[in-house]
Amino acid sequence: MKTGTKAIRKYIALISAFIVLQIIGIFTFFIFVQEKIVNNSKNNLLVNVSRQSVHLEEVFDIQYQYLEVIASQIANADTLINNTTMNTLAELTSHSDLELAALIEPNGTAHYDNGVVKNISHRTYFQEALNGKRTLSDPLESSVDHTTRVVLAVPVVKADNVIGVLGGSYNVTNLSHLLFDDLFNGQGYSLIIDPEGNVITCDNSDKFQQGDNIFETFKNNITRVKQNILDDFTNETEGFISLDTTSNNQTDHYLAYTPLGMNDWIVGYVVPVSVAQDAYTFIEEYETLFISVFTLLVLVLILFILRINRKEKIELLHNAQTDALTGLFNKNYTQKSIDAYLSTHDTNNCFIIIDSDNFKHINDTYGHYAGDIVLSTLSKTYRENFRKEDIVGRIGGDEFVILMTDVPNTDIVEEKLTNLIQKVHAISLQEIQNDKLTISIGASMSPSNGDNFMKLYQNADTALYETKHISKDGFTIHK
Repeated sequence: MKTGTKAIRKYIALISAFIVLQIIGIFTFFIFVQEKIVNNSKNNLLVNVSRQSVHLEEVFDIQYQYLEVIASQIANADTLINNTTMNTLAELTSHSDLELAALIEPNGTAHYDNGVVKNISHRTYFQEALNGKRTLSDPLESSVDHTTRVVLAVPVVKADNVIGVLGGSYNVTNLSHLLFDDLFNGQGYSLIIDPEGNVITCDNSDKFQQGDNIFETFKNNITRVKQNILDDFTNETEGFISLDTTSNNQTDHYLAYTPLGMNDWIVGYVVPVSVAQDAYTFIEEYETLFISVFTLLVLVLILFILRINRKEKIELLHNAQTDALTGLFNKNYTQKSIDAYLSTHDTNNCFIIIDSDNFKHINDTYGHYAGDIVLSTLSKTYRENFRKEDIVGRIGGDEFVILMTDVPNTDIVEEKLTNLIQKVHAISLQEIQNDKLTISIGASMSPSNGDNFMKLYQNADTALYETKHISKDGFTIHK
């Protein structure tokens, strides 16, 4: 009763601990998921914007290389401006993404591929290119066709001297199309911003136009301090802004930005919060994981409880059935097992009683510890000598009982018992100073000598008496 009550208390304590841990786990899980949503949204946006920035730089680099190849060809001509170089300009615009090309003399006179000639000596990009650098202009309104463009310019170098400048322009409206347009299924839009927050170009947005200032557009709805963002722009540091575009004090858009590495420009990407969060499948994965873990823990708990019950039942059953010293069946279970077998099997069987000769002498001479070693060794020998289906038990002291099941004839019994006696003779134990062990055996046959434990025991005991009376160290089968 006490054992049962103790087990119940143990189960209640385990279940209570499990429930508490689950409640803590659920709250922790949801807090963690919420944080993970924001962090993953931020990281995903920053990664993609960085990819856009790198992509745009690579595109510009390819155009610069193309311009530099053309500039090197022009440098090989006898004069800077001639029919050949002007034809080369025409080839430049027809075979590249550049919309308008110009070859500029050192005095600033620009010769365009469409035949226009004008002086641009005041342009910063021209002055920088004349000093031997690749340059990219701020957005400029062309006086030629009145469209807004950015100009890529490279020096024309001959014999280590800059003899002119080669430039090509992009339509600024198309510039943002160079950015990836496959993010979030096109539900966001990209920006190129200058260090003051002015929009140089914007793709697919009705929120911004060229020249707008993002701080003026959102005013107080940017959830970070404006100065911190300006510092990021100035220091060319990537960052992340939460936007409240509806003035309801709730973030509904994200803006991630990273430096382009050219002209201090910033590449940005704006996306609705709902879209950014819907893009993540990790939430479902976490939910699946949570349910799986929860189910697993419940199963583990149930299995643990069942295991404890089963273990206790096995231990109780084992203790009720076996002899503590030898591990064989005890007297009560041996008798029940033999009677149960005999009542359900119509076969010839042999009932055997074994006594250890001079066991009292061993106990008196070497002590009970040595006697226990002898009994343990003999029980192991008996168990190993008989089959798994045979019933082997200790019924008291040095007395053992064995039921050999399904025995065709006594010849097999005689052979088995002869081998057993020889194996006992071979036992050598230091605890008894290697004294020789011998056993006496009595046997009776079923069903001819009885059909239950008591009848077979009485007849086998008679046979055992005959063995001991004659000479010990042998066996007798009851006739």
